[in-house]
This record gives sequence, structure tokens and C-alpha cells, in this order.
Amino acid sequence: MRNRSSDWKRGAVPVGLIILIGALAFLPFAGRLGFYRDDWYMLWSGITRGADSIIELFSIDRPFMGYTYALTFRLLGSTPLPWQLYAYVLKTLSALAAYGIVRLVWPEQARAATAAALLFLIYPGFMGQPNAATLTNQLLSLTCGLSSIWLSGVALGTPRRGPRAALIIAAVFLGMVNFLLYEYMIGLEAMRFGVLWLVAQDRQGLPLRPRLLRLLKDSAPYLFATLAFLVWRLGFFQSERGGTDQFAVLASLTTGTRAFLVHVGLQSVVDVLETTLFAWAVPFQHYAALETSRRVATALVTGLALAVLAVAGMEWQRRLRPADDGGKDRTQFARLGLFAGVSMYAALFPVLVAGRDVNFDGGYDRYTLHASPAAAMLLAALAFGFLRGRGRPAFLGVLIFLGVSSTVLNAYHWERFWENQKQVWWQLWWRAPGLRDGTNLLVHLPEEAYFEDYEVWGPANLVYRRGVASIHIGAEVLNATSIAKMRAGRVEVRGMRKLAYTRDYNRSLLLSMRSEQSCLKVVDRQDLILPLAFPPNLGPVLRFSYLDQIELTAETAPPRSDIFGPEPPHTWCYYYQKAELAKQRGDWGSVKALADEVLALDLKPLDPVEWLPFVEGLLWSGERSAAIEMGKRMGGDPFLPREVCEALERGGFRFGDEIRAAMREAICNR
Repeated sequence: MRNRSSDWKRGAVPVGLIILIGALAFLPFAGRLGFYRDDWYMLWSGITRGADSIIELFSIDRPFMGYTYALTFRLLGSTPLPWQLYAYVLKTLSALAAYGIVRLVWPEQARAATAAALLFLIYPGFMGQPNAATLTNQLLSLTCGLSSIWLSGVALGTPRRGPRAALIIAAVFLGMVNFLLYEYMIGLEAMRFGVLWLVAQDRQGLPLRPRLLRLLKDSAPYLFATLAFLVWRLGFFQSERGGTDQFAVLASLTTGTRAFLVHVGLQSVVDVLETTLFAWAVPFQHYAALETSRRVATALVTGLALAVLAVAGMEWQRRLRPADDGGKDRTQFARLGLFAGVSMYAALFPVLVAGRDVNFDGGYDRYTLHASPAAAMLLAALAFGFLRGRGRPAFLGVLIFLGVSSTVLNAYHWERFWENQKQVWWQLWWRAPGLRDGTNLLVHLPEEAYFEDYEVWGPANLVYRRGVASIHIGAEVLNATSIAKMRAGRVEVRGMRKLAYTRDYNRSLLLSMRSEQSCLKVVDRQDLILPLAFPPNLGPVLRFSYLDQIELTAETAPPRSDIFGPEPPHTWCYYYQKAELAKQRGDWGSVKALADEVLALDLKPLDPVEWLPFVEGLLWSGERSAAIEMGKRMGGDPFLPREVCEALERGGFRFGDEIRAAMREAICNR
């Protein structure tokens, strides 16, 4: 009984430690994260056109993923929390599979397996996990791939034919799921062949030729599955998306061979360094620079606490099984290091061939995900092969500290991005009762920019065209190209997967949230233009925002709380948006009533420009003295009064001479 209890503890400690560290690193933020990036077109299609429409969307490039994605959507729905929990479960399962793989190839080093699994679990080079409704597809693919590799190694040590055949079938199936979800993860097969080579040799030492024949025999089911997939994917399937079109990739190789070789050669070195080393520093530095001192301190304390916990857990593991911490022959460490290094490069190579590479900006850190288990194994091999005494736990502790701290800082960033998105849609709903068909939204957010138009039209149509199965409200991201198109009044057809709509820049509506302290601004080209209220790059296009795209008499149901959360409290921004709406309607009595209400509630803006609609409303209502007093409140911004006064001198826009004179008296003191 004592031996069974001891064996149970030896297995439970690393598994429990992996689950616990992951839970403490990821779950505190699970309820504070939301939907982002590619999530939006999937959500819009799944909600308005049904889950089966997701299958159609992905039929153009990754058809199998459409089926798994549709099934996942049916199970998890349109609430962010289940997706975040699903991401945690997948990451934990993949870490446990990585633990099992290292135990197979390095059985005498249990702690090295635990260290590798923990380093992979909190690996900071992949910071996209909060984008869960999209990137759980990659996590599912990776989990299947690693589990398949582990099962294929376990099958080698299973003497009975029936169980062994079942393990091989399961391994082949999971491996095929991995390929079919993400074709570029096929590079993980190098890790499988390494496992089959090393495990078989440990069980029965053979000369090179019999060893190769044994590897060919053991690999046969997996080679057959891999070749079958490659024949279908490269020879028969035609991708309709350039990034996954094998014929387009081949054409680029044949027409630009030199550029291809330079790209692969250079990025082979750079990406290996980024994946193995820079991943532990660059994301930490980037996200720490965005946070307050308090949040940075919280991240550092959390990282330190979990690093201490992880090191203590591995020490407990050593004491439970002292004999299982051997392997002082450095050839064993070199063997694991070579296995991990080759596996990592093989994982990265298909990405390089496709013309992509690892980059910690713009979402391209996702290409580190399937290489990160091998990177973690390589670091574990270095730690246990070349470090002795206190140097080993110190090295591992520093890496875990950096990984957890980066994870917390990254979660703060995504939390803030989600809050800003929710504010945009709730405030726009307060401000705009409806939007006309064909409206083209362009939205500026503080800190984090949108990458694609569907990040805007997805939620916009969920709010303003609920249940309508076609895109009636379009969008575009703000950049030099879209600004030029706004100025030229371009009309174009935008196609995305199986979706299409007409984008008319003559129906543009510009929305801007200058900072997290500002309310959402809906730009009116005929109103008082204040460049200081907007980022400098928006100045040239303010006059191309058409406020008549707002339907003043429409009635729109509130945004769905399961997606956008509960309606925010009615603080300053609520009254500001309602004042702007009343101003657009010419309902100056309502603006005055709102001004009286904010004064009675002692509400104040953090952005002084937001006093303007109330000052204007008081003036139109004949409350000149009250307007003058309120105008003085704009003095908190030293540049704002001068900007307003210069704009009043240039022209009154909607103001008559009397109101313009009153505005100058209220704000300019003249």
C-alpha cells in the first residue's frame, strides 16, 4: 500500500503542479476578457446565419476546421467566458502531453519533464491566448498533435496487440486532426519520428541499419497518414485564400528563388533565436511599457510567487523520487537537446516556406505556438544538462517568473482592449438610435488599433442589424489607404471568405476615442471641428464624416449582454452622448435639461472638450450666464480654449452670428 501511495504521489505532483500553475496564471482574468479580431466575423455569422454557416466560411482554405469550429460554437455559444475556459483547458492538456513526451524520451529525468511542461505552459512568445474564440483552433490543433505524438510513443511500450493497435489508431486520428486543422503544423511530425527513434532504441539497442528499419516499421501508420494528407492538400485541394494557396506559394518559389532562399536562410536563424530566447524578453518589455506601475508590480509579484511555487513543486518531486533525478551523462542531455532543436526548426520550417515568419507584432506570434513545446524542451535540456546546484532552480525560476509576469501583463492589455471595444458599442448605441444601410464605419481606438474591417462591421451589425443574415453596415480600418479613399469618395466591393458587401466611402462615419479617459466622439463634418479632440492623423479626414448616416427616428434594441456585457452605469459619457444626440436633433431644451442634470449630479469629463455640447445647448436655450460659467470649466485643457476660439473665427458652422458671439464670450472671454 505504501508503494502504491508513493507511486501515486510521484505521478500526481507534476500533473497537479502543471494544472495549478496554469490555473493561477490564466484563470484570474478569464471573466475579464472578451472577443477580438477574427472572433467577430465568426460570431456574426454563427449568430445571424447559424452555426453551419461557419463551415461554409472555412471551406475555402481549411474545410475541416469549419466543422470543428461550428461544433465548438454550438457548445460554447456567444459568451466570452466559456471560450476563455476552453483555451485554458486546451493549453493545460497540451502541456500534460508535452510532459508525457519528455518522460518517454528522457525517462530518468522526471523533473526535466515537469520543467519543460511548465515552460511551455507559460511560454510568453505566444500572447494570443486571450483571443480565445479564434486561437482555440490553433490550441486544439496543437493539443491533438502533441497527444498523438505521446500516444505513438506509449504504443511502442505496449506489449499486447489489442491495446497497442488502439493506441496507434488514436494517434493516427489525432495526428490527422492536427494536419486538417492547420496544415503548417505538419512540422510537428519531426518530433514524432524523434520519439519513435529514441524510445525504440532505449528499449532495444540496435545497429544503425536495423534501427532505421525499425523506425520505418514503427512510423509506417503515421507516414501513410501524412503522405495521404499531403497528396490531398498539395495535389487536389485548391485553396481560395492566398496565404494558404499551395500553388501561389510554389509560383513564388519558382519566380523568386533567390529571394526565397534569402528569406528562409535569414529567418531560420532569426526565428530560432526569437522562439527560444527573445520570446522571454521582448513581450515582457512591450507590455510592461503599456501598464501603470501598480499593474507592473502586480504582474511581477504574481510571477515571483508562481516561480517560487513551481521550483518548490519540482523540489518536492525530487524528494519523492531521488533516484529518478539521475542521468548525469551529458550525452543524454545532448540527445534531448538535439531532439528538441530539430523538432523546433521542423515546426518553423513550413511557416518559412509559406513566406511567413515569427514576429511579436501584429498577431504573428501565433507562429511560435507549435514550436514552443520543443523550445521549452530545449531550455529544460540546457538547464538539467549543464547547470548544477542552485544555478538550475534559479535559471528555471527566472524563466517561469518572466513567463508568468508577461502573461499577466498581456492579460491586462487584452482586458483593456475589450473594455474599450465594449465602450464603443454601448456609447454608440446611446448616441445613435440607428444607422442607415450602407454606412461605412471607421473607428479609432486608444492604444490598440483594429487590424481588419470585420472587427468593426461584425459588432456593428450584431447591434444595429440583429438577426439580419447579410452585411448592411460596412467598415474599414483607419490607415493611409483608407484615408485616401475617403478623400476620393471611392466605392468598392469588399469580399472576405464567402461574405461580401459594398463599401461606400461617401457614406463614411468616423468614430474616435482619443484616450481611455475620453468619451466616444462621432464626427460631424458640419459641426465645430476641433483637431485637438482627435489624433493628428485624423485631421485631414474629419470633413469626410457624414452624420446623416445616423437615423434619428430609429429604435434599436440594446446590445446583447451575453456578448457586450451589461449596460455600463450612466455616468458622464452617457449624458455626453445623449447631449450630442439631442444637439443633432436640434432639441436644445433636452440639451439644457441634460446640462442641469450633470451639474446636479456633479459629473465632470476627463476630456474638457466634452463640455462643448452643453455650453452650446445652454446658449441656444438663452442661458448665457450659465453657458459662460460652464465654458470656464474647459480651462482644464490649456490648448482647448484657443483652438475653439480660432475655429469660431474661421466660421460658425451651424452657429449664427449671435450664438457665435455668445460662444466667444463664454469660452474666449471676448
